[in-house]
Amino acid sequence: MSRAKGYRQVLGGLVLLACVHAALGCAHDGRAAPSTAMAKRSAEAHVEPQALAQRGLSLLVQGDYVRAEQYLQLALRTGHPDGPLIVPLLQTCIASGRLRAALMHADRYLSAHPGAWRIHYVKGAIHRALGHAEAARLALLQARSDAPPEARARLDLESPSPRAERVTRPKRTRSIAP
Repeated sequence: MSRAKGYRQVLGGLVLLACVHAALGCAHDGRAAPSTAMAKRSAEAHVEPQALAQRGLSLLVQGDYVRAEQYLQLALRTGHPDGPLIVPLLQTCIASGRLRAALMHADRYLSAHPGAWRIHYVKGAIHRALGHAEAARLALLQARSDAPPEARARLDLESPSPRAERVTRPKRTRSIAP
């Protein structure tokens, strides 16, 4: 019994040593490895933005939303144009329930492309889902004003009116039969 306990202690010590080794990033020659930020930058420099974007899109299709968002963000940071990736990035965040992250990405995109009425519409829908009525109203109004005339009618039909939110159903009362 004591021998088994000793093996467990040795094994536990080896696992702890491996964890410390991994956390400190010791190189094989005894010198410290470059910092994580430097390693990321050097890895980013060797990977094409298009390859990162393709990997992110494939992960989105597979349903791995967290990694898809990471790959799409990395593709944007390494120089991929943001136009083709903003919609998949927003889909990824929304599908994973990260609405605030989706708002952050939408705001960043809209600061560079203020006339993107579809993104304003998505931003309004996200604000509505978060319960930010006034911000939703402003984003939807911006989407409507930036949209081409043929899209305005559709936006009017799809956007719920503020009055519709205030309508309540009448209370059901029980009638007592004689």
